[in-house]
Amino acid sequence: MEMETTGTIRLYFMFFGFLDAFMNYTALAQGREVAWVSLVGLVRGLSYLCVGSVLTALLKRHAWLVESVLVAGLGYSFLLAYARIFLYQKPEPPAEAIWRLMSASFLTLYVLNHVRRLSFWRNPTD
Repeated sequence: MEMETTGTIRLYFMFFGFLDAFMNYTALAQGREVAWVSLVGLVRGLSYLCVGSVLTALLKRHAWLVESVLVAGLGYSFLLAYARIFLYQKPEPPAEAIWRLMSASFLTLYVLNHVRRLSFWRNPTD
């Protein structure tokens, strides 16, 4: 069984950070969605990009920061599901919003588990 490496976790942060930043920036620029939800999503995307760019150093010294960004991103996923069901002008069906939330939750928890494993491997004295 192959385990995730720092490179694949970095790819996760960079890919989803770029995707979040791009999608939420376009939503803000076009005024399609609730502005503050898109702004929080833009901040999440930029924070994922920042964490991905310095992931190795953060895992060596400040793994709690990487974990905190992941937990905050998971919190945003819950906020986004709520907004998609109740706040948007064209609400999304609840089943679809819950499916997206479950997918984001499982992916985030998967990455969080590997971040903890990689940080422990790098700092066995913690």
